[in-house]
Amino acid sequence: MADERITQAELDVMLKKHNLFMIGKNGGARIVYKFKNLSDLSFRGMNVSGADFTGSDLQRVNLSKTNCNGTVFYGCNLTHAKLDNASFDRADFRGAELIDVSMIGVDLSKSDMRKGKVSQAVIETVARAGVVDLSVPQDSDIKRTSDLLLTAVADDGVTRDSSLVLGGEENEHSRTSDLDLSFSPEQWEQMVRDHYVWISNGGAKGVQMDLSHRDLRSQKNIGQTSLTMIKGDSCKFDELYLVKAQLQGCNFSDSSVTKIMGSEADFRGSNLAQVDFSAADLSCAHFESLMIKTAKGEHKMRTNLTNANFIGANLTKAKFRDAILVNADFRGANLTDTDFSDADLTNAKFDA
Repeated sequence: MADERITQAELDVMLKKHNLFMIGKNGGARIVYKFKNLSDLSFRGMNVSGADFTGSDLQRVNLSKTNCNGTVFYGCNLTHAKLDNASFDRADFRGAELIDVSMIGVDLSKSDMRKGKVSQAVIETVARAGVVDLSVPQDSDIKRTSDLLLTAVADDGVTRDSSLVLGGEENEHSRTSDLDLSFSPEQWEQMVRDHYVWISNGGAKGVQMDLSHRDLRSQKNIGQTSLTMIKGDSCKFDELYLVKAQLQGCNFSDSSVTKIMGSEADFRGSNLAQVDFSAADLSCAHFESLMIKTAKGEHKMRTNLTNANFIGANLTKAKFRDAILVNADFRGANLTDTDFSDADLTNAKFDA
C-alpha cells in the first residue's frame, strides 16, 4: 500500500535530479518512489525513463508526452491516469491497475502488462517493431477484449493490429520471433541460483551461467540480477535497461549492446572485445581493472575493449582507467570528463 505522500513541489525537484542523472551530471539521482502516494501529480512532458514506481498510487496522474522507457510501474494503481502520446518502450506494468485510463498515441513496444487489471481503457498505440506483451494466463484479471478499445496506428496513419498480442490467445503474431523468450522465468531463476552457488563456492559447486549466442532483448529485468563472471559471447543485449548492472569479470566478446541504458553499469575486468556499444548510454560506467583475490593471492583483470565500437555513445564521466582500448572507435561519442588515464589507446579512433 502506498504510504508517504509526495507533493508536486517535491516531485518537480526530483524530476530535475532525474534529468541530471540521465545525462551524467553532478547532483543527479534516479527516481525511486516505491510505495508512495503520487496521485493527481503531473509528469507531463518529462523524462522518467528508468524510474521505479513499484507499488505506488498513481491515480489520476498526468503522464502525457512523458518518456517512460524502461520505467517500472509494477503493482501501481493508475486508475483514471492520462498517458496520451507517452513512450512506454519496455515499461513494466505487471500487476498494475489500468482502469479507465487514456493511452492515445502511446508507444508500448515490448511493454509488459501481464497479470494487470485493465478495463474501460482507451489504448491506441503507435506501431513499432516490437510487440506489446498483453498475454495473460487463464485465471488472469484480463478476461475479455470487450473491455478494451485497443488499436495500433502506424506512422503512415493506417490502423493495424499487427504488433499487438492480447489475452494470451495464440495467433499468427504470438508465434513471431519477437515473443520467443530466451528462457522461461523458471529456467532463468534456476540459472541464477546455480550461478550464485558457483560464485559462492569458487566454482567447486553450482554451474557458471552461460548466455553465449543468446538473444536476451526480451529479458527486460536482466540488469536487476548480479551477473558477475558469466559467459555471454556473441549475445544481443540491445536497448536493455542495465543501469547500475553488476557485470564484472564477464565474457561478452562479439556481443551487441547498442542503445542500452547503462549508466553506472560495472564492466570491470570483463572481456568486451569487438562489442558494439554504439548509441549506448554509459555515463558514469566503470571499465577499470578488477582486482581478484584467490588462494594464490591477488591478480589484476584488465578490461579488454579491443575493437569495441562506441560510436555515438554517451560516455560522460565513464571510467576507462587502465583498460585495453586498442582500435576502439569513439567517433561521435560524448567524452565529457571521461577518464582514460593509463589506458592503452593504440590506434583508437576519435573525432578530428
